[in-house]
Amino acid sequence: MQPAAYEDLKTRINRCNNDMEVALGNIVAEMSELSLKYQQILGYKDVAGIEKQLRDLEESLQKSRTELEQNLGYVKHTGVYAVLLENVDFYKSEKKDLIEQANQAITPRAVDDLVGLSIRRTSAVRDFAPVRDVILEVKNGEVRMEREYFNQPNHIRKTFLFLARVGATPTRQKATGSAPAAAGALVLNLDVDTGFRQKLQEKGVGEADIRRIEQEVLPFLSTIQRDNRTADSRQDYILQNGAEEIRRIEREIEDARLRLQTRSAKIGEICQELGVPFNAGSNFDQSVNGALQKIRDQLASLTGQWNEAVEQEIVYKETRTFVEGSLSQSLAAETLKLCQQIEKGYGQLDRMLQVTEVQDFELSRFESNRTVSVFRAPSRIWAYAMPRDDGAYGVAVFVQFRVTGQQAAGGSGGARLPFEPEMVTVEGGKFQMGCTAEQSDCDNDEKNVHWVQLKRFLLGKLK
Repeated sequence: MQPAAYEDLKTRINRCNNDMEVALGNIVAEMSELSLKYQQILGYKDVAGIEKQLRDLEESLQKSRTELEQNLGYVKHTGVYAVLLENVDFYKSEKKDLIEQANQAITPRAVDDLVGLSIRRTSAVRDFAPVRDVILEVKNGEVRMEREYFNQPNHIRKTFLFLARVGATPTRQKATGSAPAAAGALVLNLDVDTGFRQKLQEKGVGEADIRRIEQEVLPFLSTIQRDNRTADSRQDYILQNGAEEIRRIEREIEDARLRLQTRSAKIGEICQELGVPFNAGSNFDQSVNGALQKIRDQLASLTGQWNEAVEQEIVYKETRTFVEGSLSQSLAAETLKLCQQIEKGYGQLDRMLQVTEVQDFELSRFESNRTVSVFRAPSRIWAYAMPRDDGAYGVAVFVQFRVTGQQAAGGSGGARLPFEPEMVTVEGGKFQMGCTAEQSDCDNDEKNVHWVQLKRFLLGKLK
């Protein structure tokens, strides 16, 4: 071959190889994009786990609300009440019946004063906003008489005066089945109704009874007020802790819902790009598996395209030699040497990382340290000899390869190239290593006997 023709041949081969490199780059870019989609699907597909977490959080939220209601039910506020029953028929009513009527008359007022006032106070606190609905669910209160101070019937005026201390706790239950409050009853909260003296006098209560209230009952108001302040503090503490817990759970619920929505939307977007039907409901797993299979099929097709493209490459190598002895034998020896160099240098490629990432992705994690070794063997060889002006000869060898197999780095399998030694698989096992007690000629570094575990490995075969 003339030098000009040789240079023209190299130019055309370089141009073809450049086109091949562009094609390989496009294929690898598609593989990388599909690999990323595969990773995203595997990372986002655990929707069932988030749905279970969401259900558990909603149950925890309801449990926290229930516990808060129960704890609020233990907070008691106290009040001292005076009840004056009028138009009493003492011939038809026993004292116990009149006391019962007085208690019935106290109940609605005590619920409003002790429970309702507390609810109105706490519902207006900004920090308790997360539990405001729980506070406002309090519809009633349980009222119990804690102490009767005295009762005083007046047969002439047909009145019955009753003084007692009662405690009230909140409850969600509406009042049902209770007897109606007595008609013609005056109910006074001695802590709130500072004009109780005038009101009782207007109803004909004697000065002696009023002084008795002032002497025997009013001294207890300071203690009751202190207890109610303590109850307010306890109630605020319960509400504060409940609000923080409910706020925390609500944040986790919001985060879980957002993650669920994001994952479902991302997988739906990938399915749409792949042309796979997407259903976020009962067929979600079917959509996920369909998308994964579509990616595997496309990657298999791209792998075939990659193999076809790389087989278009032509590798050449040239040398300059002086002929010693037979011309044909000398040129043949140089040609064979170049062929071996090309085969050894270009017979294995490590350029298919994306494929391995996908094929090994059942572990659901990114293994960026793994590659695929692609083996290829010469399919066509061209050799050219060109005489030089100085008596030497130029020898050029052009080689086109075919893909023979591939294997993951560190694994086994794939075609063995001529320059590679034949490998024998040695199965792993467990054995004892070291110097035994029966052996007397042992060095210190050989003691003591210990167990050694080996994994399976490959060993070069020499014979």
